[in-house]
Amino acid sequence: MRRKQDKGQKTTVQVLRKIMVSRMTLTGLSQDQEEEMMQLSTATGKAQFEYTGSRDAGIELHFGNGQQTFRVRVSPETINALLTEFASRPAPAVVGTHFSDPPLGSIGDWLKAQGNQNVACYLVPALEHLCLGTYDASRRRFSFVKVNDEGRADTSSPQAPSMLSESFDGGSLATEAGKMMSRVAEEVTKLALSPVQRIECSLSDFANAEALRRRLGEWSLPDEGEFVVYRFQTEAPGEFHAAFPESSARTYKLSRKNELTEDGVALYVGSSRNFASRLQQHFGYGFEGTYALHLKRWVPEKLSRTPLVLEYWTILDSEQARPIVLQTVEDYLWDHSRPIFGRRGSK
Repeated sequence: MRRKQDKGQKTTVQVLRKIMVSRMTLTGLSQDQEEEMMQLSTATGKAQFEYTGSRDAGIELHFGNGQQTFRVRVSPETINALLTEFASRPAPAVVGTHFSDPPLGSIGDWLKAQGNQNVACYLVPALEHLCLGTYDASRRRFSFVKVNDEGRADTSSPQAPSMLSESFDGGSLATEAGKMMSRVAEEVTKLALSPVQRIECSLSDFANAEALRRRLGEWSLPDEGEFVVYRFQTEAPGEFHAAFPESSARTYKLSRKNELTEDGVALYVGSSRNFASRLQQHFGYGFEGTYALHLKRWVPEKLSRTPLVLEYWTILDSEQARPIVLQTVEDYLWDHSRPIFGRRGSK
């Protein structure tokens, strides 16, 4: 349990370090401006932070974890863009305080898409203190002030807090969903992927777990932590499909069996941040309780020498990408390949 806590703390510190050098550290406060440091509670209410500045000059956030302190400047352009984006929405916006994976459509999601970071936990309370919006009763949603024709905040008529449920009508829901998909599409096109790597093998190459480990070492696979999208292909998909065992005949958790298409040659499409371990599971030398292909456990001897082709792509700097962006790459490969085993989407 202690190890898990330490790992979580380390991840938070890494995220905060990235925040310090983020692209959102834009125009700051005027040097001649007298700065008054204000202390507030974070959006979650679990910690304290300080800020200086205003909408016109930009906001500087000061926060830390007790051992390290961090400073982030949010430009007035970013603040005005945030007001313009959310003030016209028909309901309070979800704040979204999770650093790496805020809810889609939340303020945190918007901030992360703009500058590859999420400081909503600190910025939103500062905006409330500057009378640029109000929380609802749960303090999980935030209503921004209206924006006038010049794109400026109209602090004379803040929106009244709405009920907890979001009251999208059909048109606004479709519009917001379209905006979100457009942002995701833009982020997907900016991903950097390694050239495709191609490995040919067969199940007969792995007589036991030790033989498989040796081969995995020879393949020079990506390190643990790197995000890999991959697919298995074969020239005999029909034979593998027919040999797939019924659920009553196995004790291990096997990936789902899909419809066999006439032109499909893919067995499976997936992604992993521990590629070598995931391949051990697929080849049949992993934990029985993990959903995988488990090939050595059920593929008949007559198919053991059938060639298998493993293709994979490594997404570079994947820690900078949102999970939905990484998932979109896998989903596209799944739709394109139509594999006979496995599920589409986040597992």
